[in-house]
Amino acid sequence: MKTIAASLLAGAVLAGAAPANAQPNVVRVPGKVVEVLGLEDWTVPMLEEALRRKGEVSLASHACAVALQQIGFPAATSSTTMTMGDTVEYVTLTLVEPADSVRVRRLYLPDDTTSVRQEWSGLPARLRTQPGRYKDALEMMAWEGHLPDMSRRDSLEIQRVWDFWKSHGTPADLALARRVLAADSGMLNRVVAASLLAYGPATDEVLHQLMHSVREQNDIVSGMAAYSLTTLARTPRRVDWAPAVDDIHAILRGTSLWNLDEVMNALVATGADSTHAARFLAGGGEAVLARLDSRSEDVSGPARRFLTALRGEDLGADPAAWRAWVASLRAE
Repeated sequence: MKTIAASLLAGAVLAGAAPANAQPNVVRVPGKVVEVLGLEDWTVPMLEEALRRKGEVSLASHACAVALQQIGFPAATSSTTMTMGDTVEYVTLTLVEPADSVRVRRLYLPDDTTSVRQEWSGLPARLRTQPGRYKDALEMMAWEGHLPDMSRRDSLEIQRVWDFWKSHGTPADLALARRVLAADSGMLNRVVAASLLAYGPATDEVLHQLMHSVREQNDIVSGMAAYSLTTLARTPRRVDWAPAVDDIHAILRGTSLWNLDEVMNALVATGADSTHAARFLAGGGEAVLARLDSRSEDVSGPARRFLTALRGEDLGADPAAWRAWVASLRAE
């Protein structure tokens, strides 16, 4: 049975629809500007029609990315920014089209949401049902001693997360975390394992494992792996990324779109340069290049800085120049 996405695309081809890159990729609604990145065969009107058939979901909706995946898009993420003093939200919707599903190579591990290892039984109970809050609490460690107003009502829970995390940093804890992250069937166990690795030494092997876990299908595990990867990369040093090239190539093509910026920033911080360009980008790099089409520096900036590091020089703001360079690369 055809998906809504496949039916709409077939109809557009028969009707002789123009390619998406000839169409505006921005939608303006009251209070929001929505920019769509990653369009090739699709157009914004086709996306709007597909979402209309799905139900009461629009491109400006927070549920848009999920709805697109439900109708056949292998990857879609939505992020929102607002400039201080502005009254308009800037929404960036990044997607991978159904015809390009080969670009998305997520890792599928069991998603047991109830089990918690005995060694980690001290984890606050609410986080067992809301594991996404665990990462939120860790990200607030920078506010220790003066939590932002929005978090003070949860200060006790946040403190318990910090205490738990800080008390599980022994070599034995870290060795267990690596084993759990690699193969444990418990989703929450893998979330905790990924977080604990940010506590230990930033060895090449740990960074390779975290990069691999960024590809996990479970977004909470993937996000925590990206968080720990970024944390360890804050102390810049050169890493031998050769064993992780397959994972990196997959991510730069569109696997784990939500964590793409963190991965690019971590690679630059750990010495990615022109010697890595072909291995990371040849025959791929589509998700990175799509970022360059954004009108927002917050979106295009990390991609341009990453490509500049790999090229060894800045080719400027024109995405066409970067696309031509990436197309010229040949796999080693």
